[in-house]
Amino acid sequence: MCRKTGRLILFASGIFLNRSFIEEQIGLAYLSWWKGEYYMRHVFGLALALMVIALAPVHAEEVQVPANPQVDYRGFVEMAAGLQDYRSKRLVDLATFRQLAAQPDAIILDTRSAAAFQTGHISGAVNLPFSDFTEEKLAEVIGDKNRPILIYCNNNFSDNMRPVRLKSAPLALNIPTFINLHGYGYENIHELADVVSIRDPDLAWKSAAVFAPR
Repeated sequence: MCRKTGRLILFASGIFLNRSFIEEQIGLAYLSWWKGEYYMRHVFGLALALMVIALAPVHAEEVQVPANPQVDYRGFVEMAAGLQDYRSKRLVDLATFRQLAAQPDAIILDTRSAAAFQTGHISGAVNLPFSDFTEEKLAEVIGDKNRPILIYCNNNFSDNMRPVRLKSAPLALNIPTFINLHGYGYENIHELADVVSIRDPDLAWKSAAVFAPR
């Protein structure tokens, strides 16, 4: 293959679905035929463009990545959308949160990291980091699926300091916690709706250290 032919092939491959290039080649080839002339470069350019188009679908099929059957993004989105109205009815203020927590079978579930929990948490809370959620672990910590479960996260607090640094609002931990608990069959969930300070005496915050803004 000559050097000029090689350059033409590379050029055709680079522009492969460039409509204006293809139309130009068709037009020039037709003009050459109409004039009774023989312009090989136009005919060859048209042939290359058509060849690349014919091969493109084959190439697309070769790079498809198989789906992971253990990851269901669509299922999560559908579950989240279906729970929107239900969750809105399970939001409670601080006074109601404390009343529900006083029930003998209730559990305050703190799903922050173990380090954050050890630094400070609502008195009486039990820690199960969100990353540790499995059917077995939830059953071990919560037990009865009908018991009242009360949840909160960093974004329930106005302090924005260690260990309750604010997270991006759409990524607040309460949201995936609620969805996951419900998905595992725990439906009696109540989520703290208020924004309060960890220094609020009504919250009953238990600190393991003196907090300072960082």
